[in-house]
Amino acid sequence: MNQAPSNSTPLPAQTACAPEDFALPLYYSIGFALMVFAISTVLMIPVFALIPGFNENLVETAGGLVFQGVALLGFAITYRKYYANRVLAAMAWVRPASSRLLLGVTLVTYPAMEWVSWHLPGIEADIGWMFSISQGVPIPLLILSIVILAPLVEELFFRQMLWQSLEHKWHKPWLTCTITSALWAIIHTQYTMWAVAYIFTNGLLLGFLRHKGGSILPCIGLHMLMNLIATLSLFYGWGPYGEVAF
Repeated sequence: MNQAPSNSTPLPAQTACAPEDFALPLYYSIGFALMVFAISTVLMIPVFALIPGFNENLVETAGGLVFQGVALLGFAITYRKYYANRVLAAMAWVRPASSRLLLGVTLVTYPAMEWVSWHLPGIEADIGWMFSISQGVPIPLLILSIVILAPLVEELFFRQMLWQSLEHKWHKPWLTCTITSALWAIIHTQYTMWAVAYIFTNGLLLGFLRHKGGSILPCIGLHMLMNLIATLSLFYGWGPYGEVAF
């Protein structure tokens, strides 16, 4: 886990995140996730104790913020340690290749997928659950956690750290895309089966952007947009959100 990866010459910006240059071993990526979870769990104990009234939803949000903060710090330390002079390239924080293609695909595909999501079986149960966990939590905290930090952490892990590890091991982008999408969907099993399937499909779209663009930025941007639309829809009653009686 402490063995530094290859330190070869950087590639041009659009391909700077090639697996052979910036991949951490697969066991490191798995160990990273387990370590972040363990450290976060320990740190959550005093955080929970400080929350007055033990508002369950507020505690849950605070716990999520702790986890996200630990994960981001872990990414920063890890990539700074192994790629001191190329941190942004190693994290695929670079200008994507084929920007027009990626934008065109996104503008066509995502609105259609969003429309489908509003007609999924069991959407009422998912909306009800989302509404229930937001009660008693200040909107700025929800925006910070759901719209900003969650996409950053999830994309940096699933579409970067784990993505690069799998790509370096197998060199099969669509296998990597499928595995990372499936694992990403699994961590969202608090939703109904149909919603989890939809999240898996979203993962395939994000994986396509990651593979074709060689950059994590389109993935983060689209993921933030997805979560922003869902959050605003919840509070302003857009689409099916306005049809569900709470």
